[in-house]
This record gives sequence, C-alpha cells and structure tokens, in this order.
Amino acid sequence: MTAPYAWLRDSTWGIWKANFTFPGPIGHGQITAGYSSSGDAGPLNPNQDASNIFDALDGHIMPLLHSGCTLVNVETVLNNGGTIQEGISANSPASGAITEVLTLPSACFLVRKETGQIGKTNRGRWYIPGVSQDSINNDDGCTLTSGAMTAWEAAVLALLAAFSSAELPLALVRKTTNPALYRNVGVTQLVIEPQLSEQTRRNRRVAHR
Repeated sequence: MTAPYAWLRDSTWGIWKANFTFPGPIGHGQITAGYSSSGDAGPLNPNQDASNIFDALDGHIMPLLHSGCTLVNVETVLNNGGTIQEGISANSPASGAITEVLTLPSACFLVRKETGQIGKTNRGRWYIPGVSQDSINNDDGCTLTSGAMTAWEAAVLALLAAFSSAELPLALVRKTTNPALYRNVGVTQLVIEPQLSEQTRRNRRVAHR
C-alpha cells in the first residue's frame, strides 16, 4: 500500500467523503466518516459503496437542508484485500428541500459521532451546511427550534440504521503510521446538537483543494 492512504491497514475498511456546495463566498463543505464495507454482493466495490452512501444521505439528511445546498457526490477510499481503491458515486447531485431563507453560509448543523468509548480519539463531528432560517429559534438566533430538533433526531437515528442495513456501518478509523496504534472503532450513535456551529477554517480548506 502506498501513501497517502497506507494507514488504511485492514481489508474491507475505508473512509468516505460527502461533498456539498452552497451559496456564499466559501461555497463548499464536506463531511467524512470511516466505514466497513460488506454491503455489495460479490467483490468489494468502492464505487457502489459511494452510491449507496449517497442514497442514505440523500434520503435522510437532504430533506432537512436548504434548497441552495447540494450534495454533489460521495468519494470513497477502500482497502480491498491490501490494495487501496478509490470510488465515486454515480448519483445525480441532490439538493435540499427547504426553501426558507438561508442563514449565514458558515452556519452548520453539528452532529456528533459517538462510539461509546472515552477519549477524544473515540469521537468525531460532522459540520453540515445548509441551515435555513426557519430551523433557528428567533429568541437567540443560534439554537434549533424544537421542531427542527425533533426532525434531526429522527433523521440521524434513521441514517445510522440505513448504513447498518446496507452493511456499510460507520466507524472512526484512526490515521496513524504506527501499526500498534491502528484500529477501527464502530460508531454507535449520531447525536444532533441543539446549538448551531461554524467550521469556517475547515470549509476554507475544502474550498481550496
């Protein structure tokens, strides 16, 4: 295995990246996760994995995002029997469903990836763009309405179940050059935070790749 993904040491394990566009000067966002691949009949297929992951995000997340936010594609990198293979979804781009006014482009829904284990290396976050004004409490301007919270709680629960059903369970994959430290930790819960967040620096880096 060669750089830059030599740290994906174990076969059938990989990572995926979902790429978004949205209005504003940054215009690009990305969420990532590790995963285990066993959902495709026959040989492992990173392209099919990418399309299946796209379908799950489109079905459960995009209905809660602003219509100006588009899921462009999903990219995968998979260790297939010791060979690193890359894939990309074949789906047409999917737009959000909510037409209310878009908030500041840097505002994001914050979703925690939890594993049930302690320590910073055993948790992660998604910063999901596409926040519409009607998802935000007018009183403080920075927390989700009770309706938005209820919808997101149901969505992330269903999303985790969808990945499991497709036999593409989410994980945290530790990036390390030390084999003794390498491990995969399954994600056991996705949790939506009530307060909006920003990931301006991360979005800028994605925009300039």
